[in-house]
Amino acid sequence: MGNILHLRKHGRQLLCFDLILSIIDQYAPVLTIIMRNVTEAIRKKRWIILRAWRNMIAARLGKICKAQGLRARTLKIPLLLGTIL
Repeated sequence: MGNILHLRKHGRQLLCFDLILSIIDQYAPVLTIIMRNVTEAIRKKRWIILRAWRNMIAARLGKICKAQGLRARTLKIPLLLGTIL
């Protein structure tokens, strides 16, 4: 399944898998469209486009996590979304 959660130093919070799934379920329509674009970028090896989409996903999830009082940096965003979606 891959390293979905990444623990950083100084006891930063980990996002539990259930919360991650609920966040993604809540934003599924948007994330599905984004992931289609990411998949297409991978196929065509357009890494710059891929990076831009990945950053957008990270920013979006970061805002959600911040609202929940969690640290988004504990997530490995591309691997996580690639694994779940």
